[in-house]
Amino acid sequence: MKQNIRNILLASIAIGAIAGTAQASDAPYKYGDIGVERINIDVGPADFNYTNLMVRGGWRFNDYFGVEGELGRVLRDDKVTINNVEVKGKMNWTAGIYGVGYLPLSENFDLVGRVGYRQDSVKFTSPALPAGISAQDGGIAWSVGGQMFFTESQGVRLDYTQGQDVKAIRLGYTLKF
Repeated sequence: MKQNIRNILLASIAIGAIAGTAQASDAPYKYGDIGVERINIDVGPADFNYTNLMVRGGWRFNDYFGVEGELGRVLRDDKVTINNVEVKGKMNWTAGIYGVGYLPLSENFDLVGRVGYRQDSVKFTSPALPAGISAQDGGIAWSVGGQMFFTESQGVRLDYTQGQDVKAIRLGYTLKF
């Protein structure tokens, strides 16, 4: 996983270098974002993988700092076999709130880092547990990535987020307001 983080950072820096020299952003501004997130949840004997539709909203109050919140809903559930028993994991929702740091590398490209709180809600069912077990896991989460704007108000953002038992990679479309 460390290699994935390193690759994301190196790709972000390379894109930023191609985009030009650093200039001030048009902060402050509000933004919204919609994207797809691929989540891996470690539950001990197995890992569950989900695909979520995520929405974010935030406020960048200067060139270097902002806040944002996010909500997600599953697009695809997962099932795994543990000790010859098939277990289905259905993600109900995910939510988070973060402080965001920006490092502008050009007028249109920023490296992005986040620290905050994330919570995920999952229900596990199997023939051995027909009623299922619901679990909510929350805690400190951090994120690294980059964002590039193609117009004054539209862009894309790619980031990697790590929580207590959660790892996620997300690609989204961002719109400034």
